[in-house]
Amino acid sequence: MNNVRLGYYPTDPDNISLLLRGIQFPKGVTTNLLDPCCGCGKALRQIAQGNNCYAYGVELDESRAEEAQTRLHRVGFGSFFYSRVSHEAFHLLFLNPPYLSVLNESGGRARHEKKFLVESLCHLMYGGLLIYVIPYYRMTQDICRILCDNFDDLTVWRFTDCEFKKFKQIAVLGIRKHRDSELSDALWLEQYTSNPAAIPNLTEL
Repeated sequence: MNNVRLGYYPTDPDNISLLLRGIQFPKGVTTNLLDPCCGCGKALRQIAQGNNCYAYGVELDESRAEEAQTRLHRVGFGSFFYSRVSHEAFHLLFLNPPYLSVLNESGGRARHEKKFLVESLCHLMYGGLLIYVIPYYRMTQDICRILCDNFDDLTVWRFTDCEFKKFKQIAVLGIRKHRDSELSDALWLEQYTSNPAAIPNLTEL
């Protein structure tokens, strides 16, 4: 069933409302938001609503993309990995990638959670905000390294109990920075995968 839905798990609107409590949009600035796998567009629309934003999305599934067009300013139909999107053009990157393992070009298997993060990172401006929604157990060592190397002020938040029991989702927030010449500590982030109870609840944001 997961494959039929293309790994699609739309973000719960109550948890989006909690995330919004931790975001301060700049006054007098029109901000650009990007969701590279926007589904039907509800999550990004909720973030953009009333905050002087332009919301852009990309969606592979045609029926969901058509629905997203009714909610977002512009939607690209098709695969994000074959799309042309301006670099460093977005103030906020909302990323809730499909929870799938897929074949890569070399014949091996790769996780979409990592691939979407790597491929979409360049579109977020320096100083822009990442909201990365994944199951806590997908915070693998390589993903933690990418996050720590490219983001400042990283925080991790567990979805509310009902949602967390179903999908084990967390939200990672961070501000994009220039990569450091020296490796930053990623162990504190990796430790959350073995101790999800230590992750603060979104209600505390």
